[in-house]
Amino acid sequence: MNRGETHNLIIDEKGNLLAVKDGTDLASLPAAVKAAIEKESAASKITTLERVTEGQQVTYGAVMTDDSPGKYVRVRIAPD
Repeated sequence: MNRGETHNLIIDEKGNLLAVKDGTDLASLPAAVKAAIEKESAASKITTLERVTEGQQVTYGAVMTDDSPGKYVRVRIAPD
C-alpha cells in the first residue's frame, strides 16, 4: 500500500466528476481515521486504503480480508 499507488476518477454518464479515489497508507491518515481502521482490522489484513473526495467531502476507505476465502470487508470513515 504505497501512497499514490492508485488514482481513480468516478465519472457519471454525462461526464461529471463524482469522486476522486487516491491510494494512501496508514501513516498518511488522520489519527482518528487510523485508529478506527486499525480497530476494524484487528483480525484482518488491510489490502486497500484510499482517500475519497466527493465534492468538498473527504472520507477514507479500507478493504480488508481475513482467512476466509473470498471474504472482504469494506469500511468508509469520515475524518472526524
